[in-house]
Parts: sequence; structure tokens; C-alpha cells
Amino acid sequence: MNRKINVDLLSIVFLIISLTLLIYVCYKDLFIQKSLSFNAYYYKYYIASVSLVILSLLSFKLNVNLKKNIILVLFSILIGLYLVEFYLSYKYHFKEIHHNINLKKYNKQNKFEFYLELKKKGFDIVPRIDPSSYFTVEKHLNEENFFPLAGISKKITLSCNELGYFSKYESDRYGFNNNDSIWDKINIDIILIGDSFANGSCVNRPDNIADKLKNINDLNVLNLGFAGNGPLIELASLKEYMPNRFKNIVWLYYEGNDLKNLEIEEKNNTLKKYILNKKYKQNLKNKQLKIDNFLKKKVENIIKKEHLKHDLDQNMYNFLINQKSKKFDFLRFLKLYTIRELTIESIFGIKVNKNFEKIILEAKKVAKNNNANFIFVYIPEYARYTKKIYNTNSYLNYKDVKKIILKNDINFLDLKEIFSQKEFEAINLYATPVGGHFNPVGYNFLAKKIYGEISK
Repeated sequence: MNRKINVDLLSIVFLIISLTLLIYVCYKDLFIQKSLSFNAYYYKYYIASVSLVILSLLSFKLNVNLKKNIILVLFSILIGLYLVEFYLSYKYHFKEIHHNINLKKYNKQNKFEFYLELKKKGFDIVPRIDPSSYFTVEKHLNEENFFPLAGISKKITLSCNELGYFSKYESDRYGFNNNDSIWDKINIDIILIGDSFANGSCVNRPDNIADKLKNINDLNVLNLGFAGNGPLIELASLKEYMPNRFKNIVWLYYEGNDLKNLEIEEKNNTLKKYILNKKYKQNLKNKQLKIDNFLKKKVENIIKKEHLKHDLDQNMYNFLINQKSKKFDFLRFLKLYTIRELTIESIFGIKVNKNFEKIILEAKKVAKNNNANFIFVYIPEYARYTKKIYNTNSYLNYKDVKKIILKNDINFLDLKEIFSQKEFEAINLYATPVGGHFNPVGYNFLAKKIYGEISK
């Protein structure tokens, strides 16, 4: 009888652990990520946790000896996984390459605190509000149901902190990171399309990519990039804001999250129209006053709820301290982070879908119809150079993306290939492990490579 009670106790423990895991997945998806519905990224974890709950319930009906053997096997597997995780954590994370950062000069404030401090001093400043944040925006703030593709116009905009200071820029008439006079130019040499790398995170002018390009040969560069953008928002930005005359479209593709962003974007009813109807436009150029009012309300709402406390910069300083000291990350160890990264995420991660190719071909067509060149730039993520990646061709769908670009005869600037040269130290071009954007040296390097490509 005691044996049965003990075994049943193990079943109860198994059930509690399974339920805890399921609750944690729901919490991460619905509250931390603030998904309005179940996020596709978490499907595999929902399936795994629900399966464990079902197995734990079924375990109460099993023969005592069989139950003991199953629990013993599961326990052994668990111990084995954590031993492997400990080894991999040491191999991949304790030995990561770290930047020499002067922590004494590093701003320890999060962006919310810094923003409020500037406002108290009388600065007319707004936080950067990324288009990707509108997927979870309160519907009552946007009664006309338009989807903004940039920020508040003609405002000093607080960006991000990866180099020890909070970068800022004055937005143009449509909310992008440009000198407003660019819109009065008759001829544009380069239209920059992309996410935070195109936007110039997290540096000030003239260290961003657009200004670096301008300074090479007095080029007119229009920057339509914004942090958090994926391919669909990027195509929409091109169609809404492209000038009448331009020579080159330079599309900056970031392997770290562009495909993941696309998976979210293509579920939005407004953004989907840019794929389904090639002539579709929101006419956002004529709605800037409405966009500004909408975004100002959103900023007010953010301040009330202090959502900016969840910004990247909140934990930046502590992260850097931990990196410098190589502190063991117990929470990451507990979640089997490295094993999941090397197995589950690589097998079941985001894949290249049919809409990606459609979007790139549509952008190429826009260039062709305007007698302009189209250049696709592949930007590798920071993680490639801080830990060993066994198959760099399949890592984050590099091989599949490259195949699509070359198959369609698109000019391809492959930074991953350039960075793979033995004599090249790619790590020196990036800022910090968190965020992983380029530093001024990196943006300058990118600008020179792009100029070399358009000069051919």
C-alpha cells in the first residue's frame, strides 16, 4: 500500500510539473509577448506541455511496476538533459566573445526613466514607437483602422542604448530617421529598406547607415527603415513612401528575425492587402496629422502603463555585468535554453514561406518599373560570431534565402560570405550581445560595401 501511495505521489508531482509548464508557456505567450491569440512560435511548446499533462493523468491508471519504470526512465532522461545542458552552456556561453565595454560610462537607466528625465528638463522628445508594436495596439486609439509605418513626425525621437548612451534622432515629415530636406530632392540615389539596421539603431547621426552612405559621394539617401520591421511592412513602406525618381533600392535583410516578423505581419488584414492587391495603398502621406495624433495617444498610454520598462535597455546594464563576470545564468539553464536552441528551434523554427519570395519579387518589380537597380543585402546576426554554428548554410534559413535571391537574378550582397573570410573579425562590427546591431565601424563598413555594389 505504501508503495502504491509513493508511486501515486510521483504521478501527482509529474502532474504538477506538467501543469506548471503549461501555465508558464501561456504566461510567456499571452502576457510577456502580449499575443492577442496563441502565437505560432509557441505551438510546439503548447503541444509538448499538453502532452505531458495527458501523460501524467494517464499515469494514475498504469500498473505500479510499469509506472515506476516509466517514471525512472523519464527521470533519467531529465538528468541526462541537464548534464548535456550544463556542458553546452559552458561550451557555448561561458566562452562567448565579449566586447570591452566601460561599464562606468554606461547609462544604467532604462529608457522609460531616461525619457521622463528629459521631459522634466523641458525637452520636446518622444520615444520611438515601432510599427511592429501596432499588432497589439488598443483598437479604440485608431478609429480609422489605418496601419502606421513610421513614427511621429518632426520630433526628437529617443531610440536605444547599446553603446553606453541613448541614441536620438530628429524625425522627418513622415516620422522616419532622415533630414527632412531629403523629401525636397528631385532625384534620390538610394532608397534604404529594412528594419533597425536600416533605421540606424542604436547610434546617432552621422554614424547611421544612411549618413555613412551620404558622406561617401554626396549621395541623396532616403531611409525608410524602422526597428522591428519584417519584409511585409518593408514592402508597404516602399509602396507608400517611394519618391517619383530614384536610382537604387537597397533592401537590408536581417537573418535574426525578419522571417519571424513576416509570419506575424502576414496575419494582419491591412498588411495582407499589399500582397493580395499590388495597387493597394493606405495613402499614408496624406494622413500624417492623423498618424501623429494616434501615436501621441499611444505614447500617453505607454507612459501610463510604463510599458517602456520592458524595453531592451532595462536589462542591458545588468546583462553586460553578467557577461563581463561570466555569471552562470541559472534560469536559462533551468529552461534548457541551449539544447532547445540547437535542436527544437533549428528543426521547428521559422521557415521561408511563399510570401517571402512574392514580397522580394514585388520590390524588384517596383525597381524595374522605375528604371532602378534592386540590391538585396544579407546581414548575419551577432550570434554567428559568439558561438559555434555547425551548419552555417542552414542556420536561420541562410541557404534557402540565398537560393531565392540568386534564382530570381537579384543583385546579392552577402555579408555572411564576406564575414566568413578567415582574416575578417566580424565581431568588431557589432555593438553588444543584446540587440546586436552594428556599431559606427560596422555601419561604415556596410555603407562602403553597398556603395561598391551600386557602383558596378
